Amino acid sequence: MRVYIVTLGSRGDVQPYVALGKAVQSRGHDVTVCTHANFASFVGRNGLKFADSGGDVLGLIGQEESREWMETGLNPFKFVSGFRRLMEKELDEGARAVMQACADAEAIIGSGTGFYSGYAVAQVKNIPFMQAYVQPVHPTWEFPSALFPTSIKGGAAFNFMTHWIGGLFFWQSLRPVVNRVRREFFHLKPISPLLGPIVEMDFAKIPTLYGLSPNVIAKPKNWQPWHHVTGYWFLDEPDWQPPREMLQFINAGDAPVCVGFGSMSDTTPERTSAIVLEAIKQSGQRAILLTGWGGLKQSQLSESIFVIEQAPHSWLFPRCKAIVHHGGSGTSGAAFRSGAPVVVVPFFGDQPFWAEIAKGLGVGTYIHRKDLTVEALARAINLVTEDEGIRKHARELGEKIRDERGAETAAKIFDDWILQNTQNSS
Repeated sequence: MRVYIVTLGSRGDVQPYVALGKAVQSRGHDVTVCTHANFASFVGRNGLKFADSGGDVLGLIGQEESREWMETGLNPFKFVSGFRRLMEKELDEGARAVMQACADAEAIIGSGTGFYSGYAVAQVKNIPFMQAYVQPVHPTWEFPSALFPTSIKGGAAFNFMTHWIGGLFFWQSLRPVVNRVRREFFHLKPISPLLGPIVEMDFAKIPTLYGLSPNVIAKPKNWQPWHHVTGYWFLDEPDWQPPREMLQFINAGDAPVCVGFGSMSDTTPERTSAIVLEAIKQSGQRAILLTGWGGLKQSQLSESIFVIEQAPHSWLFPRCKAIVHHGGSGTSGAAFRSGAPVVVVPFFGDQPFWAEIAKGLGVGTYIHRKDLTVEALARAINLVTEDEGIRKHARELGEKIRDERGAETAAKIFDDWILQNTQNSS
């Protein structure tokens, strides 16, 4: 079967779906990942076909507006309004590209960023559609919304309310452009203005795959049988070879602390770099800095610091004493699997949610981006590298996650569902 996976965004929004695609393809399907042209070679290197969704994610991340959006922190209204501004053009212009890219699709899997177009294409073509997320999106009493960040904490009723308010605010923000594109381009009826797509798809019992570990977030009791928490979808790169200088640095002393903020780029990168460098110095640790797309700039380096643009988390994290990161879902999963304790510096979106999860699991601590100072970061690094309780919890969680086979589990669920669909339609 020709299966298309539609996902938009940064590397963190694409990599888990490449891992999922490889697992689905291993079960005999022909898998194409529909995403930005920036990731064409990345998708191809992993043995999958590529289709262009349009858009320029690298250019988008570099814009001033994007950097300001990444500093919205715990303000859910600024986060959602910023998301709408950035996604409006993608949703409008990307619809035609995704429709053309998925012309021969026989089934579609849509990510959290790709399901608007992916779901519409599946409806037009009358083919199976499955949701696939790396953040929890269905309402529950057991934890607050990951996509509606707030500093307020409450009980079960409050948690449930954040899901409904956040979901409704998200949908009302995007509804005009989504329904206009559905009506004018796809010639489909609009999605319910009150329910929104998540609830509407749930009424239709459209299955959902969650690329999350049940040891990190157990499936909530009120979620439905067609909501599947499968384990993380990790993409390992066993053939990757580190630069000789990097190996020499790692072997030259104690295990280093890894510091990297992924594709996060704020409006004061020089200040962030200065804070990180001085905090490492004060903590007395050695460190590896991952500069990535975030442009973590450094002006003064010492022999205790090694800089590389990026390295596979599956290779690097297990070799580190601790990991300082931004709290993206994929990076959080990789850090949890490594068994190293974490310091999360959440910028916006779902990152504060994963920061709270890490602290709640006892595997680390966090500092909100607006509160990041040299003293706070140095204290946090010292805490997670010296507290044996935190280190023990991190090791134990890592052992559990390493026993999971999330992508393979998700691929089997998809396969079983496709088989059931085929039998029901014959």
